[in-house]
Amino acid sequence: MGAGFKTRSQNARVKPNSSLRVWADGVISARKTSIDSFNFVLHYGAPAVWEGIRAYLKEDGTTHIWLLRPHIIRLFNSAKILNIEIPYTVDELVKACQEVVEAAGGGDLYLRPIVYATQDAESVRAQSNKINVDIYCFPLKSSDKTSLKARISSTPRGYPQYFMQAKTTANYAVLHNCKNEFEGVDELLFCDNDGYVVEASVANIFIVKQDVIFTPPQTGSILSGLTRQWVAQKAQELGLQIIERRLTRPDIFTADEMFLTGTYMEVMPITVVDGRNIGKGEPGHLTRMLKYEFTKHTRGLTR
Repeated sequence: MGAGFKTRSQNARVKPNSSLRVWADGVISARKTSIDSFNFVLHYGAPAVWEGIRAYLKEDGTTHIWLLRPHIIRLFNSAKILNIEIPYTVDELVKACQEVVEAAGGGDLYLRPIVYATQDAESVRAQSNKINVDIYCFPLKSSDKTSLKARISSTPRGYPQYFMQAKTTANYAVLHNCKNEFEGVDELLFCDNDGYVVEASVANIFIVKQDVIFTPPQTGSILSGLTRQWVAQKAQELGLQIIERRLTRPDIFTADEMFLTGTYMEVMPITVVDGRNIGKGEPGHLTRMLKYEFTKHTRGLTR
C-alpha cells in the first residue's frame, strides 16, 4: 500500500530539490516533454489517461508514496476501459515513480503519470496509435485553507457510467465550460442527469447527518476514489456508520457536516454550499476526526 524509503538527499540532510523531474521512456530529466499541435489527443481528447499521486515526508524523515500500487493499477484499469495498451507493466511503473521521487530529492511531492497517444490527427481512428508514458514529479505546496465554499453547478455530470470509471483527460473538459461558476467559491459540486449530487470537480463527496456518514454509491457517475475508499474503511474501523446512497440537494443543505476526499484535497471540509452554511458553518467533529486520522497515517505521526 504505497512505498516508504529514504532518499539519498534525506539521508544526507540535504534540502529536497525544488525543480520539476520527468520520467519518460526510462530516462529522468528536468525538462518537460512536448507534443505538437497536430497530436491526436489535442484534437480528439482521447486516448489519454492519468493519475494523481502524492508523496509525503513522514515524521521519521522518510518519503512515503501514498497508495502507489493501487494508483498504478487504477491507471491500467483506466487504460483498459479506453482500449489503450500501456507498454509497461505495473511493477515497471511503480519502480519508475520511486525513481523519479528519488531524483526529485523526496519530500512532499505530487506525481502525475500520464498515458497518451502520439499519432497525428489525420483520422479519428486510433488503432495504430503509439502510446507514450510520462511521469511528472514536482513539489506540492500545502494549502492554507481549513475549509472550502462550494456551489452546485448548473452543468450535469452526464457521462456514461462506465466512462466515469476511467480517469481520462476527456472527463475534465467540463471544468473549462464551468470556469465562470467558480467565481466566489473554491469548488463545484455536480449532479447526474437525474439531479442527484454525485461528485465535486476533482473529489468525492461525503455528508454527515446525526453522526451517520453518507456518500454517493459507486454505481453512480463517480470515479472510484482511493482516498474515498480509505476514509470509508477508516470510518468503519472507528465504529462509525457509513451508508452509500444517492444524495439530493436537500440532503446537502440539511447536512450537519460535509467533506470532500481526493488525493490532492486529502480530507477537506465544506462549510458553505450555494451561500448556505452546512451545519454550523465550520468543520464538524467527525470531519475533523477523519482528517486527523488521514494526516496521522500519511505523515506517520506517532502522537
